[in-house]
Amino acid sequence: MPRHRNRDIKEKNKYKQLFSKSFSLLVLSSLFIILLGGCGVEEAMKSSAGNQKAEDNFVLITSGYVVDVNDSNQILVVSPEQQNSVHDASWVSVPADSPQITLGMQVKVSVKPGTGIEDPYPRNFQADRIEVEPEVKPEGARLSRDQAVNKALEQFEAGESIPIVLKADYDQGHEKWKIKLKTDQSKSQPVWREVADVI
Repeated sequence: MPRHRNRDIKEKNKYKQLFSKSFSLLVLSSLFIILLGGCGVEEAMKSSAGNQKAEDNFVLITSGYVVDVNDSNQILVVSPEQQNSVHDASWVSVPADSPQITLGMQVKVSVKPGTGIEDPYPRNFQADRIEVEPEVKPEGARLSRDQAVNKALEQFEAGESIPIVLKADYDQGHEKWKIKLKTDQSKSQPVWREVADVI
């Protein structure tokens, strides 16, 4: 075999070995980076799951406006959204550690996991946690949305029906709130109540 051919074969083998080592090093580096990244992701996921568990000791049952308050420390919460042509309504017994709740507020009502809740209309159950939604007070308004809805509900004649707050808008030009209401009766048509922006 000629010498130069032997040298070519040696050179090719040398390049193959060099390429093989480089490729192996690249693959190992990539795996190392992926493993490190995976550990970080796993730790982040564990941390996130821990926080989620702490926050999820309650199950959200309903949210909406407080449209009635009775003497038995119960509030009637009605959702402005419809599900299967019905607005969710619940008489909720307020836990002792809840914030002050008044007519017109928007709230979220939760119970502990595993709590059995029957489904008549409206439902009636003991809440484990009630969160009051942050107050909405547009720039220039004297009344907050909660206060305006409260006044509109006091003016609204629902009779034996359940009042439903569909919408609450502030009209800055006329300095008044416009509240859209109806009842839970199937033939009930929405009506607008205007509330002067006066405390």
